[in-house]
Amino acid sequence: MQYPDELRPLLPYKNWILPTISKTINDGKNIEEEVVQLSIPPSMKATAYRSTYAYGNHIRVKSAETNLVTMDSGFATIFGTTCHSNVNDKNPIEAEVEYVGYVEEILELKYGTTCVIVLLCNWVRVNHRGVGATMKRDEYGFTLVNFNHMLPIFEDSFAFPIHIEQVFFQMIMLVNLDGKWFSRTSLVVEE
Repeated sequence: MQYPDELRPLLPYKNWILPTISKTINDGKNIEEEVVQLSIPPSMKATAYRSTYAYGNHIRVKSAETNLVTMDSGFATIFGTTCHSNVNDKNPIEAEVEYVGYVEEILELKYGTTCVIVLLCNWVRVNHRGVGATMKRDEYGFTLVNFNHMLPIFEDSFAFPIHIEQVFFQMIMLVNLDGKWFSRTSLVVEE
């Protein structure tokens, strides 16, 4: 992976986590065992699941919902990100950006004896304005999401189950809009 220029002064995680933990232990400070386990590089093998329960949600990968009545793969979240107005922007701002999407893969990673569930998600970045709008609210208060504007899968496509909110989709077609839109609500929407 090639780091963007503005991140190059930072050491990769694997280059600073172990020395930092060693120094902390040598200084006589306690470190939780889970932190020590997470400092170990993960196993090269991951276990993939079609569904799981986490933090009160039943999570299912989208490909497992083909002939099902319920759709448990939908999620929404807000991530903090650094926003630049252009490539030469010297004054970026921190902003919270909303994303809506679905789970492509559920992976269990093993760090020593500690297991971590990670979700590979396919996201739509929320944009309420203009011709390229990806989301809008209808007259009944439902949020309509246009999934024709999916982001490419990249490093930020991964999320922990604790950082996302489950949402439920019902596919609908709107006559006055081009493309497919989905309805998002906090309630199960039946077809």
